Amino acid sequence: MKRRVRQLDEFELPTIELATKQPGPVVVVTANVHGNEYTGVSAIIALNDCLADFLTKGKVLLYPSVNPRGLKSQSRNVPDDGQDLNRLFPGDTKGSPSARLAAALWRDISVHKPTVLIDLHADSVQCIPYSIIDRPVSMHTKARNTMWATLQRCAAATGLTVLHEYRDDEYLRYGLDRSLTGAMVNRAGVPAVTIEAGPRGAVDLAAVETQIRAVMGVLSELKMVSASESAHPTRVLGGPWRRAPTPRIRVAGMFFPLVPAGEKFESGECLGIIKGLTGTVVDSILARQRGVVVSWVDAGWVAAGSVPGTLGIIDE
Repeated sequence: MKRRVRQLDEFELPTIELATKQPGPVVVVTANVHGNEYTGVSAIIALNDCLADFLTKGKVLLYPSVNPRGLKSQSRNVPDDGQDLNRLFPGDTKGSPSARLAAALWRDISVHKPTVLIDLHADSVQCIPYSIIDRPVSMHTKARNTMWATLQRCAAATGLTVLHEYRDDEYLRYGLDRSLTGAMVNRAGVPAVTIEAGPRGAVDLAAVETQIRAVMGVLSELKMVSASESAHPTRVLGGPWRRAPTPRIRVAGMFFPLVPAGEKFESGECLGIIKGLTGTVVDSILARQRGVVVSWVDAGWVAAGSVPGTLGIIDE
């Protein structure tokens, strides 16, 4: 096993390359594109310590923080200009500081011709871990179907609940084709999967272990490691599930979820209520169709117009 550590000096961006003598797939694992999400950073540090014992062929590139300044300032966006790095790929070498960072990272990853990219994120305190499949919106029928099948296999290999991204029109409207995974799929033609686990703003050791096992599951699917992984106990089968927001809050107040993350619900079921400070119920969140609760927002008080959670609904 050969380990090489280097840094993109302009951006203080460290990379760790673990290479075996046996040719095989090249997998890139990134974390901390949002600077206040620490689970993936910790997972990659742990993977750097343990992968040498399991990796049997191919190469793994670890990027513990692709937004190191955001990490140090504990801010979601790149502090130099306040932009969301995960809407800027493949970047612009002559653009804003965030766009230049995206371009440098994109160039560094692309040189290695990855087989698969795995991007690690965090969601909330009240969430189940899950993997997300991007929409291959740039591809036509045959190529799209081929990519979709590969994405399905990679996401299933994580052992987590699998969510398909928003519908094509919403996916494009939200700029998700310019997220790191979305751009890899749609611009580079590289299969990519997002793994969400644990809360933002903290290191949850159980979530770290979940991400390690999810990454190992993908490596096992690619026959790169001498280990097999099983499904996470929270995995919700059925569906297929599509990521969707809850209905918006109409009246501000304290939010009380009634259906916990990981539980299924029926159309018309009350998912949560909003109470004023005197205890009067001022609003309720009703399911528009059946599905599963994926996460609830990290907030007690919710504003009118806000979205308090993420659901998985049937992707028809």
